[in-house]
Amino acid sequence: MAPPTGASERISAGSVQRGGVVRPRPARVRRGRHQPEDVIRQAVGWYDDALKRHQVGKAIEDHYLRHPQTGADHAQAMANAIALTEAESW
Repeated sequence: MAPPTGASERISAGSVQRGGVVRPRPARVRRGRHQPEDVIRQAVGWYDDALKRHQVGKAIEDHYLRHPQTGADHAQAMANAIALTEAESW
């Protein structure tokens, strides 16, 4: 977020004034938008999420490799998909 500009907007160290109303600045704005610890925390969170998604996908893949679908399984899955699609109010 860019700092406010213009005659009606004044910034002090801990507050923002717009149209006569003074509000405290959020801590995120006071500290600066991107602190190294925030960036690292977010990156670790993204990595953790990607790792969990990969593990779940791998577990699903392994299950299907150990227990492949048969023709009957496929026919039942298609019948279920058709029934769900026809049940929608589209």
